[in-house]
Amino acid sequence: MSAKISVFAIVIAAIAIVAAGCSLPNYSSMTNQPQPAPVPAAAAPEAPAATSTTISYLVSREDTNKYCNGADMNSAAYRQTITVPMSSTTLETNLTEAQLAKETAILATSGMCQEVLRQLPDFTVASGTVEIPPIEGWAGVSIVMCYCQPQVEVNLLRLPGITKVSWNSH
Repeated sequence: MSAKISVFAIVIAAIAIVAAGCSLPNYSSMTNQPQPAPVPAAAAPEAPAATSTTISYLVSREDTNKYCNGADMNSAAYRQTITVPMSSTTLETNLTEAQLAKETAILATSGMCQEVLRQLPDFTVASGTVEIPPIEGWAGVSIVMCYCQPQVEVNLLRLPGITKVSWNSH
């Protein structure tokens, strides 16, 4: 029994010594010796360079077939429905005016129109006019162009400096 009390007393004494050592004042900071100057904080890092571009565009909630279906070809009425703001981020940075125009046109379109625009050579921009390369014809091209032209034109004419969209033909 006395061995148990001795071990218990030793453990209590060890805890008391450790606790007392933790609460001792730091006498090294109270000496008259010069202390080293504090190290200045590092300067804040510069903001990272842009790694993406956000593109804003408008879309329609209406079904394109309601306005452009072969029997009814009402681009003007469909154009009036392109009012819903959207945005998308691309990893491309420092886009040229022509690249921004093509990327905006692709984002703002859907279906076959979007597929065709993706396959076209680069757009060009001169004096505020976006030149869209010729689009090959196929069965149904007039229905696609009925909704494609308003989707592209509404959005490209929103870009700063763009005043006209020219659709080149063969």
